Amino acid sequence: LRYLFRCKKVGEINGDMWIFPIKSCAPVVVNEFECGKLGPINIFRDRTFMLVRASNNEFVTARTYPNMVLIKPEIKNEFILSLSAPGMDDIIIDIEAFKDSKAKITASVWKDKAPVIDCGDEIAKWFSQFLLEKDDGFRLVYYPSENPKPYITKRIKKFPAASGIDTGTLHDETSY
Repeated sequence: LRYLFRCKKVGEINGDMWIFPIKSCAPVVVNEFECGKLGPINIFRDRTFMLVRASNNEFVTARTYPNMVLIKPEIKNEFILSLSAPGMDDIIIDIEAFKDSKAKITASVWKDKAPVIDCGDEIAKWFSQFLLEKDDGFRLVYYPSENPKPYITKRIKKFPAASGIDTGTLHDETSY
């Protein structure tokens, strides 16, 4: 399947750009990225990880938990993301460990649904301890697909030029 993108130069970016591997956590600063159908890609794609409430798989952001912005991801290679946060030991997310997992769940971003994979108990505990000072409450999920979310909702439809390939991954609206 091939997508045709029509590009029109509207300006230039001088300086650093940001990719947010984990929705609402600190960015990874890059000086270049590829523009893919799911949004910006350096080694990791933009917003393909997201924190959800363990009770209902609804997304959690820094709008409600501002300390999320203190969680700093560092890209180690194409499969390893290291996380650090004040007062916490660093933790590693190894995508290879779960990217082919059959244990998929459905998470929600606003009312949009997305098929995701839970990243496991150890990572969930780390996030819960840092943000809630509890051993549970949050789960980290990963959007494994190379394709956009399969759902078109009213939020996306309000953009006249948006189509099914514009739904992105775990963004509030769209990848671009």
